[in-house]
Amino acid sequence: MPMERDLRAVIDRGLLAIGRGVLKLVSEHPGVQLVQVEALKGEVIDAAEHMQAFGFASHPLAGAEAVINSVGGSRYHPLIVVIADRRY
Repeated sequence: MPMERDLRAVIDRGLLAIGRGVLKLVSEHPGVQLVQVEALKGEVIDAAEHMQAFGFASHPLAGAEAVINSVGGSRYHPLIVVIADRRY
């Protein structure tokens, strides 16, 4: 049924909207920090923007955990909203 298919697509996008990952690399650029994160079963997300609070900046280490926000469930422009490291 078309309605069930449409509803399933909305649910799938919602499930992909927020996820977790493990930080692999950090790249500093003027005004923005880009990171590489390994997410779902080996999915590698390259050059994701790490949004940091105004006035605070850090350079997280590989192995830290990240919260990935995929706006509208789209994995084409994910934003990393939090990176935390339980080891420290």
